[in-house]
Amino acid sequence: MPPVRRILHLDMDAFFASVEQLDRPELRGKPVTAGKLRAIGCHRLVDVRAMSDGALRSAVGSYADAIRRFSLGIDDRPVVPDRKAKSCGCEDTYPEDVRDKGHIVAEVIRMAGQCTAWLERKRLLARTVTLKVRYSNFETVTRSATKGDGTRDPEEVAARAVALLERTEAGRRPVRLVGVSVHGLRPEGQTPGSG
Repeated sequence: MPPVRRILHLDMDAFFASVEQLDRPELRGKPVTAGKLRAIGCHRLVDVRAMSDGALRSAVGSYADAIRRFSLGIDDRPVVPDRKAKSCGCEDTYPEDVRDKGHIVAEVIRMAGQCTAWLERKRLLARTVTLKVRYSNFETVTRSATKGDGTRDPEEVAARAVALLERTEAGRRPVRLVGVSVHGLRPEGQTPGSG
């Protein structure tokens, strides 16, 4: 399978402001570095990569090295999520159309298992199971079912996902992508509606 190429689009103001706020929280809401860079004609990260070290240092001072690394996609800082998870999902895009319904069902069961393993690790329960199917013409459909107080039982989540698959044309129409996700999360032991 060929390597996956990802293209990221970044808002420079938000990006540089967040970098500055790591060391100087009083700059929150003030894109100081982005303003300095725009003043010298640097509007995109590709522009940062094209600047000489001297010009970059002259414009932004001590942030030059960090900004250069970030513009090259180098960032060794740990990822610290700032909000709790609202869902978990797995999906696969296939290199060729899949027509075999048994194969699609097996994939749905496998993905449901991945979701429930994540729920188990996080000690969460999910009320909603969602299935996503993309056909060969790239038409995408989703089907969801919400039930009870929540579960992370692999058999129950898999059965619900397979039942949702029956409400699609998968197997009758060629499929290019299948996904399963869980939503309506709550910690185990928490009374529904109390969180």
